[in-house]
Amino acid sequence: MLVLAAAAAIFLWRSQPAAPLNYLTSPAEIGDMTIEVSATGTLQPLIQVSISSELSGIVRSVSADENQRVKKGDVLAELDTAKLRVQIERAQASVEVAEAQVASAKTSLDDSLDVIAAHGVGGTVGALLTGVFAEKALNGVADGVLFGNPKQILVQGTAVLAAIVYSGVVSFVLLKAIALVMPLRATGDEEATGLDIALHGEEAYLHDGGMEAVTPIETDIFQPVPAPAKSAAVSI
Repeated sequence: MLVLAAAAAIFLWRSQPAAPLNYLTSPAEIGDMTIEVSATGTLQPLIQVSISSELSGIVRSVSADENQRVKKGDVLAELDTAKLRVQIERAQASVEVAEAQVASAKTSLDDSLDVIAAHGVGGTVGALLTGVFAEKALNGVADGVLFGNPKQILVQGTAVLAAIVYSGVVSFVLLKAIALVMPLRATGDEEATGLDIALHGEEAYLHDGGMEAVTPIETDIFQPVPAPAKSAAVSI
């Protein structure tokens, strides 16, 4: 019975007429077509140029922006040159010191303590500038060039010349008198060894080479005192 009922239902379902098909039509037209494409990732340039510099330092400013067109000769970035300027000034100062040492070596002046450079030049410049910056309100004597007294620079110059002549003559006389009883200069060996050893028998600063010229008696002063021997009793 169930089989007959199912067969009858299928027969009735298939015997019903099919629903009509409706078609939607439209006339063909010519127009623009828009296609949207979306993607994710990193864009890679067609041409990539790596830029480097022979100098290193702190970047002070950047003149080029991303994707900006640049051409040959354009400034892309500027470095902070403060440290470079300091290095240049130090190098120039070293050159001037070396030139001064070369000039001093070519002269016959024996000034190991730099008396002329320190006291002579410094004292002369200071005395002359006193005639420029002196103020009577402070020193109670006279004004300088900056305070309406240009003659003061002549007074200072005369005093400087007088001091040079006086010190030169007196030093010459004193040195000639001392030379009559003792030599004025140490020998070459004494200078090479060091005047602290030659004159005082001891070395102020220990360094390589200086101890070689010390006599055996003097050498004993610098030798460390040996530590007392320690004995240990071993019991078996």
